[in-house]
Amino acid sequence: MVYDAVVSLVMANHGGEHAWDINHAQGKDALYWFNIASVVYGFVICLTKLSVLFLYRRVFSPVRWSAFDCTIVALIAIMTSFYISTCIVKIMQCTPRAKIWDSSVHGTCINEPALLNTSGFFNTITDYTILILPVHAVLRLQLSRMKKILVVLVFTFGLCAPIFSTVGLVVRFRISGSPDITWNEPEILLWGAAEITSGFLIVCFPEMSFLINRKSRRYYSHHHRPTLELSSSTGAGQSRTNRPRKMAGSSHHHDDLTYYELDDDIVYGVRVSPSGSNSRLHEPANGTVQVHHEITIECNKKEEVVTVNGQR
Repeated sequence: MVYDAVVSLVMANHGGEHAWDINHAQGKDALYWFNIASVVYGFVICLTKLSVLFLYRRVFSPVRWSAFDCTIVALIAIMTSFYISTCIVKIMQCTPRAKIWDSSVHGTCINEPALLNTSGFFNTITDYTILILPVHAVLRLQLSRMKKILVVLVFTFGLCAPIFSTVGLVVRFRISGSPDITWNEPEILLWGAAEITSGFLIVCFPEMSFLINRKSRRYYSHHHRPTLELSSSTGAGQSRTNRPRKMAGSSHHHDDLTYYELDDDIVYGVRVSPSGSNSRLHEPANGTVQVHHEITIECNKKEEVVTVNGQR
């Protein structure tokens, strides 16, 4: 969002207009904000790539300091060093600094087109490296073929990032040395925004699938929730039968029996103690339940009797 905001400021300050259509002051404003956007891009793309690499390390590298893990750590170190140094050079590329956006100021500057081309080439190489890095690790996972394909497809979406960076590199070489900077530079910024966005999507997709699966499990358990019956010790030997599911959060009584419904780690209906017994139910603030009697759980025609003396 920060990068997009800066790009918007570039466009609002005569970015995308031909140099001969604006005056000197307007050209200074456009070049000033372009330099700011170039520096911000370096930090944002660095954080994006580091996020992807840390995701790879968390998902695909359970053994620390293995060959794969060392490769990821080396890439993290290389990218951090390169982007920090590049951002510093972009900030201090001219002496005095005002000469970056005002050519009338006397001073010296480095070769800015060469700097931008080198940065673009590094972006492209590292994007393709990040793309192919997890393929070998995915093939070694203990998953079905279909799940492996799905995992690969999630990360293959990252192919957009190297494609965008490749296009940006071609654009950099095409406009290198062009005097019409205010017209050409916004095109580089827009391809950079596309590259950053695709990188963020790679990081978000695994977490999005987790949320979707969790929501699906909750929906399924809400409609197919098993019944948990709580009884006093005097009724432990009585046979139980499955009862029809009712609205969550309610307790159901039948003589000295009280049963409750569970969903994931959430207990529904813990307000009522079993009638005719000295059993006690407590509902602490964190939602756990402490019981002091026998529990009979019936699910899929299997009966299991569990004695609980602590928290459940």
